[in-house]
Amino acid sequence: MASRLDRLLVLLDTGSTTVVRSAAAKQLGDIQSSHPQELQTLLQKVYGYLKSKTWESRVAAGEAISAIIQHVPLSSPAEDDGCRLLSFDSFSLPDVISQGKPLLGSAGTEFDSLPPEEQAGSQKQRLSKELGLTLGNVNLSEGLFNDEDLMPNTPPAVKCEDVKQSVELLLNGNENLSARERNKAKRKVKQISRQNSLSARETVKRQKTMEDEWPTPEGDEWPLLTLAQLLLDDVVSTEWETRHGAAIGLRSILTKHRHTTPWLVDVSLRLITVLALDRFGDYVSHEVVAPVRETTAQVLGIISTHLTHLDSLQHLFLQLLQCNEWQARHGGLLAIKYLLAARQDISSEFLTLLLPYVIRSISDEDDDVRAVAASALLPVAHSLPSKVPEDLLFSLTDKLWTSLTVLDDLSASTNSVITLLSELLKHPNMSTYYNSSKSGTELDVLTPRLRPYLAHSTRSVRKDSLLALKVLFEIKGEWVDKIGPLFARVIFQRIFLEEEDRFHALILKVWEALFSGLSGACRKQILTDHLPLWFHLIGAPAGLQLDPTLFFKPPQAATLSIPLGPREFVVKCCMFEALGQAAKFSDAALYFPHILSHVESGCASYKLGACFVLSELMNQCQLSKDSVPEITAKISSLLTTPLAFDELLATHQNLQLACRGLLLVAKKKEFESFSALPTFNVEAAEALVAQWKRSNPETIESSAVESVAESLKTSSVVLSTRVYSALAGCVVRLGTLPEKLNPVIKPIMDTLKRESSEELQRFAAENLKHLITLVRERTPCPIPKIVRNLMSGLQEDKVAYPNVETTENPYMLYTMNVSEVPSTPTTPLTPGAGDLAMSRLSSLSPSLGMISYITTQPAFTPKTSRGRTSRSKEVCSDVCSPAEYTQRGCGIALSSLASGFGAELCDVIG
Repeated sequence: MASRLDRLLVLLDTGSTTVVRSAAAKQLGDIQSSHPQELQTLLQKVYGYLKSKTWESRVAAGEAISAIIQHVPLSSPAEDDGCRLLSFDSFSLPDVISQGKPLLGSAGTEFDSLPPEEQAGSQKQRLSKELGLTLGNVNLSEGLFNDEDLMPNTPPAVKCEDVKQSVELLLNGNENLSARERNKAKRKVKQISRQNSLSARETVKRQKTMEDEWPTPEGDEWPLLTLAQLLLDDVVSTEWETRHGAAIGLRSILTKHRHTTPWLVDVSLRLITVLALDRFGDYVSHEVVAPVRETTAQVLGIISTHLTHLDSLQHLFLQLLQCNEWQARHGGLLAIKYLLAARQDISSEFLTLLLPYVIRSISDEDDDVRAVAASALLPVAHSLPSKVPEDLLFSLTDKLWTSLTVLDDLSASTNSVITLLSELLKHPNMSTYYNSSKSGTELDVLTPRLRPYLAHSTRSVRKDSLLALKVLFEIKGEWVDKIGPLFARVIFQRIFLEEEDRFHALILKVWEALFSGLSGACRKQILTDHLPLWFHLIGAPAGLQLDPTLFFKPPQAATLSIPLGPREFVVKCCMFEALGQAAKFSDAALYFPHILSHVESGCASYKLGACFVLSELMNQCQLSKDSVPEITAKISSLLTTPLAFDELLATHQNLQLACRGLLLVAKKKEFESFSALPTFNVEAAEALVAQWKRSNPETIESSAVESVAESLKTSSVVLSTRVYSALAGCVVRLGTLPEKLNPVIKPIMDTLKRESSEELQRFAAENLKHLITLVRERTPCPIPKIVRNLMSGLQEDKVAYPNVETTENPYMLYTMNVSEVPSTPTTPLTPGAGDLAMSRLSSLSPSLGMISYITTQPAFTPKTSRGRTSRSKEVCSDVCSPAEYTQRGCGIALSSLASGFGAELCDVIG
């Protein structure tokens, strides 16, 4: 049976997930803690996995070494440990580069252990691939060369027995040979025999594993000496996996243990040799992955934290930047990147010396070098303006702006360049520079260079482009008016096209910064020109494919339609808020004709858009009912008028066809009791189906009518609830409540209980809070009934909130929940007024089961700024039950009331 150590090593190598491997590594550390005398055994076992061909196994082995040596007493290698140490004085990087052998992915011996026939087949496949002679599964090299052409042309090995037999025949058949010639032939036989014997012994020696030769440190020797020496040997191995594993192991050691300066210098010089000679890179994405150079640079960054003087080390890094091989320049920039990240106290002298090299590297002929050159300065981007001369800083930003003109979606350096540019633009000196005559190019010429990157396929590029635009628009000036109309259109359509909902808040900040920097005349012109288009976008039904000409240079792969499902109102609510922000800086009267025309439209989505924009105007611009009398009158009349919606026209026509088809079947079967109607609504269609089933209970001809009628009924309820709720919200915001409140309260409560969109439920909750403020003095007051309905709806989901009256023991749930609450909080609690009010709410009516409010499942998602949640795509309407919608909506409403009224909540609700 395998021991615990063997099982942990198996998990370390073959664990199904990273969590499993990390847990195995941690338990290996626990073994060292319990059995410190087994240190060398553990290191010996784990060391082999640092050479694994599997990336995950090497990383897990590094974690295991970290966990093991964490329980080893801190000590350092003695001055005389190991061989003679390298020093800066005796090290010559040019000699290393000129005389050293490049470290490739492997030594090219992968097929040496295969039989000759298999070697030839593998080499044939590789050669065909490199020559471009493979197309899918078809090999185009057939007939060009065969396996015999690729067989090694080596002379056959001479066997000792064959030589001996030949010598004996020669001696027996030639009696005239002299004694000297006879002795020479015999010595030949002995020599061949000796060579074969030595070759066999060397083969056996090479097959001996490192585990059989692990020397144990003695006396006061550093306990990690053997492991460290092996790793320093492996770091220059011909196999890239071995080099990578050795760098991981050194990183684990140097992170945990202290060291002497001479030994650290020796290690750093060996690692710089690796950076200079390593040529391995993997292009698994748009940017090269160089695991050996990356990990080696991280180790050098750790070493820099232990060294007092960095001048010599920094000088070698700069030498790497001047090498002809791009891999060496790439490695040098990686080393500088991690040096700056590890040593935030780096001197301004070194940064001043470094910056010209980085500026030159940003224009390097290799895109991967340009990428790491820009990212190398990110660790010190916030302090760089205060540590280097302004002329160098401005030269750097000018170089970054120039780079934007040559980058594209496939450039590896796009992300790093835009990230660095956005960080540097935040410094106050930048606004002074671009507002003065020192800048050779105006911002109205530079800023449009960021526009293509707003639609970049990489999320981080889009985010950093938005951040850069926000900083630029905050540098106010006449230049903003020159590009304002263009970017107003581009940013608004970015709300529509952005797939990451979490970026919407940032887009709104950019939008607000743009409009705050525009002149009044430019804002008015923008709204006059683009409000018709924007109102068309916010009123577009979900899933409708829009005309590409409505957009400014949309991406070819973009989906030009409002998304279906919960994201529909996530996107639209962001548009509503954007229009409200624009009105705050301009004249809201520009919106009124568009709002009125959309409210009067027969399209439900147009009515919704107009109502929500009006609500935003009320919120942002503090409008009153006197400022929009015509809109107020129209909305009040619509609230009590039955409405039909254009979205249901196609479904209604399908219902007519289905009903007439069923009537034709009835006429064919001579059912005289069936009579045709001019048009069929849902009620008439249901009556027709019921009549058919009474006459033909076992037939299915009526299923089509049933399906279409149910679809029309469901869609009609959804649209009616949304539209009437939006109209009621406008009436509440305008303060024009009718004498009877039922037309206002009912649609708002229906939204809270039935709506699948959380965004719409949050709007309804805010409207309900305003409504309660307006009706506090009414008699009779509807507030207690509203609160009872909310508390009842909160328990609609019986799985999350079982009713205590239906349990076998009415006190069991109460006892269970109270016992789970600690008498003394484990962490200091500082509840706000909303939390206090919510806790008082929960004790108002025990008979309603509010004692079950304590649950591990939240009733709703906590809201973010401006009362909206940052729910993502994974929250879909088809995964929630109607009870869960009710529970979520009522929870949102109660939370809104508690946060809005605070400690006065109980007085408000009576």
